[in-house]
Amino acid sequence: MTRNTSGRTLAAGLAAAAAAVSFAGPVFACGGFFSESSAVEQVVDSTDQRVLFAVANGHVRQYVQVQYSGDAAEFAWVYPVAGNPTVSEGAADIFDTADELTRPRVTIYTFSEEGGGDDGGGCGCFGMAGGSDGLRGGDGHLQDDVQVWSSGQVGAFDYVVLSAETVDPLVEWLTQNGFRIPTEAEPLMAHYVAGDWFFVAMRVSADAAATDGAATTTVVFEYDSANPVFPLHMASLSSADAASILIYVLAEQAYVTAGVPSRRIDTASLAATSASTSNYDDLFHAAIGTAGARRFALESLVQGDSLGSTAMPGGWSAGGTLLLSRIRTEMDVTDMTTDVTLVPSTEDVSPREPYYEVTWSGAMARAPARGGLLSVACTGIVVLFSFRRLRRPVRRRVG
Repeated sequence: MTRNTSGRTLAAGLAAAAAAVSFAGPVFACGGFFSESSAVEQVVDSTDQRVLFAVANGHVRQYVQVQYSGDAAEFAWVYPVAGNPTVSEGAADIFDTADELTRPRVTIYTFSEEGGGDDGGGCGCFGMAGGSDGLRGGDGHLQDDVQVWSSGQVGAFDYVVLSAETVDPLVEWLTQNGFRIPTEAEPLMAHYVAGDWFFVAMRVSADAAATDGAATTTVVFEYDSANPVFPLHMASLSSADAASILIYVLAEQAYVTAGVPSRRIDTASLAATSASTSNYDDLFHAAIGTAGARRFALESLVQGDSLGSTAMPGGWSAGGTLLLSRIRTEMDVTDMTTDVTLVPSTEDVSPREPYYEVTWSGAMARAPARGGLLSVACTGIVVLFSFRRLRRPVRRRVG
């Protein structure tokens, strides 16, 4: 298949807008009168896949944000899910809120002496072969060796929840219902069929397709599961050569990854490299390792009570403290060979705000973080898979 180079885009996840803060004021220091200035550097987050898990009492809510633009008939998605989900629409700003709470910020102070001194930045794409007619739904009944569990509409999309005992009838069902399945997708789908996963097949609804081609919907999959699982292996289908992945986990305890290791960022070595930049990005890449041995970087662990009322699944009892974990990586497709399970951390880690302070005086310099060094313990992941009509997948923003 040829790679699509048109201007249409498909993405999931919304990045919070970057903010800059600056202030100046006189301070006294040894040697005379100095002026102080500062700049705030926010971590750059160019995420291809962004997801949020809310976990409570063996129940999971998985949030993904799907955006399309262009010809609605060109887009369709298939999501593997670890449990039989109910599908609903979530809050549009949930990823913005999670990002605001967890994104690391580095304040860089520059001191200069008056009169002189030192002066100082989802998933594979299955295309639809048919029109925008509604997907065939069901209620736990069998259609040609494929179990159809539910169907409906969420936001701009029609959906149907499917399962099968073998991959061939599942591929046949999807093909007959307007999804073009790339050959390379079938062994990946077989992996999840063998694990008794469910698949949510989605495409733009007829109503949405009749309007100008652009829409964003936060989709929620809610299901029973002891631990969330991010199907990283399937995510390789949606990435051209590499992918940037950001996962949030909201729970009453810290979570860590299993299957693919995770590592804390060495923020004790954080330093300014100019009056407006730091070496945070270098420390992040040191934490995630090299190609062939990728890890996830544990960036922050903060209190997430502000998300509890809207994000948590039913059954969560208020009174405890919710923790929000942020985990991020950049990974080559060749490293996406296993899935990632999220498990409760065995460490007792207190939340720390992801704010740091360093100084710049013309050379690498650092200072203790205002709120203490970043301490993190948990993370979790999940994946959103998107599928485009008759096209090989290109790199997409998913979350």
